[in-house]
Amino acid sequence: MIYLVAILVAAGGALIGWPLGLAAFIAVFEILRLLHLDAVLDSTAALKTFRYAHIAAAAVGALCLLRCWRPRSDQTVAAWKVALIATVAALGCVLLAAPLVIWMFRTAQSLTPFLIGLVAALIAGAVITAMAYRSSTQRRTIGAIGALAPVMAIALVWFGNIFDAETSDFVARLGQPRSVLIDIRIPDRTDRPALAAIRIAMRSEGRDFPGQLQIWMPESDGLLRASVPLVVGTRDRTVVLALPNEPERLLPIDLPTNPRPTQDFGPWIRFEPGPAHEARYLVR
Repeated sequence: MIYLVAILVAAGGALIGWPLGLAAFIAVFEILRLLHLDAVLDSTAALKTFRYAHIAAAAVGALCLLRCWRPRSDQTVAAWKVALIATVAALGCVLLAAPLVIWMFRTAQSLTPFLIGLVAALIAGAVITAMAYRSSTQRRTIGAIGALAPVMAIALVWFGNIFDAETSDFVARLGQPRSVLIDIRIPDRTDRPALAAIRIAMRSEGRDFPGQLQIWMPESDGLLRASVPLVVGTRDRTVVLALPNEPERLLPIDLPTNPRPTQDFGPWIRFEPGPAHEARYLVR
């Protein structure tokens, strides 16, 4: 039975390694962001590398714990150690049983049968592990461990889902084009030039990257909304605005090389040269 437990523990460690890889990736990414070196990790391939490495490391680590805490007839294993091993095994049983559960209840009209099947797999993994330790653990604790380990496993799955939901936006942005949404306030403007006659771009390191003019805001006079591409890997960014029969106006964008998205617009900033053209922006 210990070999079955080893398979479950390895699978459970792999399941734990999946979110651990993402957490480690985010930590390293944010450190490199402070150093303006995060461009090397800004890809889904880098994230997959982190995740697969942590899956392997977590599976090996779980097996090492099982080897150190394996059941022995001549030595008692602490109950908390058995509970930890049983929790990891319960997670592994869910991972291995999930395809079977999905196949068995593929015609179900609700999620209830799936959830019941997965909970049953959790309990089975914990019970199998507790039974494997019955010779080296006090019998009165076996039942308690069999009941506690599934609860701990469910808590880990719940926290993992919360973590995955909270970091989904971060994962979705990796390697994707970024943009800056910008509101431009043009004072003392009695007419509104056609959008096709206005040019807006992001200038970075001597190159202009064309933006997109979206709309003259209807609720106010002279307020124009546009978006420009966010060039990453550099801090040399300037928004270029060219109205018909007027000189170019420049707005330096003070952002890190790979800035985080912002929820709200920043303060109004004046273009150069004046007189009083202003803009505010947010990062998407």
